[in-house]
Amino acid sequence: MVGLPRSPGLAIAALACGIAGIPLCFFLIPSVLAIVFGLVAESQIRNRPATVAVGRGLARTGWILGIVGVLGFAVFVWAVATDRIDTDDGEVSVFSLDVGECIDLGAVPAGGDEQVQRLPERSCDEPHDGEVYAVDDVSLDGDEYPGVAVIQENVAAACSGSAFEDYVSSDFGASELDTYYLYPIADGWERGDREYVCVAVTVDGSKLTETVRDSGR
Repeated sequence: MVGLPRSPGLAIAALACGIAGIPLCFFLIPSVLAIVFGLVAESQIRNRPATVAVGRGLARTGWILGIVGVLGFAVFVWAVATDRIDTDDGEVSVFSLDVGECIDLGAVPAGGDEQVQRLPERSCDEPHDGEVYAVDDVSLDGDEYPGVAVIQENVAAACSGSAFEDYVSSDFGASELDTYYLYPIADGWERGDREYVCVAVTVDGSKLTETVRDSGR
């Protein structure tokens, strides 16, 4: 009597690991096991009777989910390495700031030559220093850093133009608000950072207590 092959059990194990590996992709091991179990099971099932081959779909689904989990792990590692994942410490990465977010700027160093990584995040209906109203890339060509003065001039023009008016519903020159901007410095530029962030702030540095979107201020 021929015993039942182990492939159906491996196929089920592959599927289980593949499913577990999606939400647990940062652990990687379930996804790797899903790929190994799935490929081995599919290899064993190939050319076997139909009664055994029914597990082929389970095996294939398992290793495909395993690959998805591995890709998720790679994205997670990249995000951590580049500081693009926000934590629950009340701060937000400057690389993941979105239009409409409210922040405090007290931690921003003066001088413009030190890289800012994270800023305190605030609710827009609570006291805060500023509100992000534009996020875009510097419109300058070339790989060589053009210098702080050139970057500041380019970003200042962008932040005080249509981006401000479209968000606040007020011309920048007639507004009671001012603009603060974050821009790439030389070290970041060499790593491919071209992003700038425009932040609406008060002229006298006092706190905002509500959103400035469409406020006409």
